[in-house]
Amino acid sequence: MSVIIEGDLEDSNGDSLSEVVEMWAWNPLECIQELLENPLFEDHLKYKPQRTFTSATRQCRVYDEMWNSDWWWETQEKLPLGATVIPVILASNKTALTNFSGNKIAYPLYLTIGNLAKPYWRQPSLRGTVLLGYLPVPSLACCSSKTRSAKNYEVFHRCMQKILELMKSAGRKGKPMLYADKKIWRGYPIVAAYVADQPEQCLVACCLQNCCPQCKVAADGRGHYAFHEPCQHATTLNLMKQHEELHSKASYSTLHEAGISFPVSHPTCFTKSIKVSSKTTLLDGVML
Repeated sequence: MSVIIEGDLEDSNGDSLSEVVEMWAWNPLECIQELLENPLFEDHLKYKPQRTFTSATRQCRVYDEMWNSDWWWETQEKLPLGATVIPVILASNKTALTNFSGNKIAYPLYLTIGNLAKPYWRQPSLRGTVLLGYLPVPSLACCSSKTRSAKNYEVFHRCMQKILELMKSAGRKGKPMLYADKKIWRGYPIVAAYVADQPEQCLVACCLQNCCPQCKVAADGRGHYAFHEPCQHATTLNLMKQHEELHSKASYSTLHEAGISFPVSHPTCFTKSIKVSSKTTLLDGVML
């Protein structure tokens, strides 16, 4: 799949420069189906949430798997009877392939599901995590130094939007899927977590690299053990919409103080509608 990047630089004829990059991706629904119907995982898949306690007194909860989370319970209550939540876990990270000989970089995107027990998707040899695709690594030679960083954010979110587009309908209306127990259930694939390091978290959450993607700590206040107010999903979206509509210096200043990379527009951001729980969203910070 080709992605056209429009830059702000011009050639000798006065025409805007652009760059065409390639993005490779599988259908995420097919990747999810492959994991669900794998007979090796039959005894290690969970189809409904569970509450686990350390003792019979039920005083201390255990949170060691996705199906133990409150998020799954909250989401399950919103779906029709008999529905199966399929928590989708994404992960990405740039990987250097060569050094001092071209500086080739690959940008793999991985997918697994929270229905599968944690030991099976954490070990590559068990094939519990599948390669969803490769994101482009553009040179951005068509962009000036002032817009290059913002354009990198934009390209990432545009590509993620295209890859996850096929999941939107299934996440809202459900999709009949064959499971490892040979039964067909209506599954609802919903992005629940994004595993990433600090730079990648900032990229996903539309956050400046020197700010925190989860709370409102100042850039020079990081590293201290003080409590700071967490970011709010609605507040972040409102600030992005405000800047997009007004394009004013005042809105830019407000966004900058909030740690938001202002050039990522509201329509471009692929995490704007992804709710992780009633308290946390991917826009507030990446759930690890």
